[in-house]
Amino acid sequence: MNEEDRSNNRNGSLYFPPYRYAEVLLDYVESLVETGDWQNPDVEKYINMIRNRAGMPNMDKAVYNTQEKVRELYRRERRVELACVGLRWNDLCRWKAGKLLENIKTYLGPRDPATGEYRVVYPGMTRTWYDRLYLYPIPTDEFTYNPNLLPQNPGWTN
Repeated sequence: MNEEDRSNNRNGSLYFPPYRYAEVLLDYVESLVETGDWQNPDVEKYINMIRNRAGMPNMDKAVYNTQEKVRELYRRERRVELACVGLRWNDLCRWKAGKLLENIKTYLGPRDPATGEYRVVYPGMTRTWYDRLYLYPIPTDEFTYNPNLLPQNPGWTN
């Protein structure tokens, strides 16, 4: 860090990406669930903290009583709590769940308060998921600089 980065006029060269507290809690919950510690009391505690802040009821332990059900819950909580933050793509890649994007044929927008119906956005739009999208390609220049580099990621060619 240099002195110019400490300026009070916000013209410094450092960039600090926003990191929400809910994301920290959900990351911790995900790590517990995915390591098999899904019954840890912290899972319920931190999911309830996020839900209660939004005025939602507590996690129902009668419904979320298996690892798979708790996984479903925290993934839905991430999708809702972190909507429009730009993390969904990374979540889907980390979970190897890109195929979920293919099943969406119609995108629903906001609900019309007068009718209670959701407005349709992009009707009939379809997507194709390619498994190579789970990993980024290694740039071609990297192979030029170091021919002993690991092989290219699957699905990408040099």
